[in-house]
Amino acid sequence: MWQGLGLRRDPFGPVADGGLFWDTPEREAVRSRAAEALESGRGVALVGPEGCGRDTLLARIAAEALGRGSPVLWVEPGPDFLASAVEATGAEPSATADEAARVVYEAVLERFVERGAVLVAVEGRPGPDALAELEALAALRVAGRPLALPLWVGDGSAGPPAEIVPVPRPSREDLRAFLFHRLAAVGGPDLLSFSQLDRLASQARGLGDALRLGRQSLKILTFGRGAGPEQKRSNPAGFAPESEGEVEELLSTLEPEGPGP
Repeated sequence: MWQGLGLRRDPFGPVADGGLFWDTPEREAVRSRAAEALESGRGVALVGPEGCGRDTLLARIAAEALGRGSPVLWVEPGPDFLASAVEATGAEPSATADEAARVVYEAVLERFVERGAVLVAVEGRPGPDALAELEALAALRVAGRPLALPLWVGDGSAGPPAEIVPVPRPSREDLRAFLFHRLAAVGGPDLLSFSQLDRLASQARGLGDALRLGRQSLKILTFGRGAGPEQKRSNPAGFAPESEGEVEELLSTLEPEGPGP
């Protein structure tokens, strides 16, 4: 849809991208506090209500650590955390949990020797088993120095000892600025008017919901469904609503896979 609207990429896609990061003074304070904790050798748990943007902040914190030269191990919190961690190291799958733990610990130690404490960034909310494994990783020490620093999204009630960093709920003004920032970052700041952005912000329950509503608005602009005359005039693609399925299928096959956060 976004290609036909003259945008450089999907402004409301879920993939974390440095060019799409959005800040407020409150979010910058969260990022700074988390970074300071990690630099001091403490893990970090980002806590807050659904839709407050914890996952995006986590991605940014980890990306900035990587940019400073710190080793980062991105782990998906699947049903078998150790298996996911082994996959993240690039090693072959292990047959048993003990073998998987050995592979992960050896990989962490190797990275620690090369560049210092490893940031273990969990891409999503970990379950109890994953938190137990994170606690075991956080307990690893060499000469009193931690080998691994966990960074995850949680509720603060369980997990390894860590700095609990609250992420504030975005206000209506925050959500409106967030949507405008996304559009401006990809070349379409005027696609949606201030009143349209404000309406979306008033309806959204959080950042993720704002993205969903933004994608719906792009669909209306692209296919003209329910759009007023002004919106239809701004539709350079001119796709008929009955062509929607065919066009979306074509665009999905042409769109290259984006990098992970």
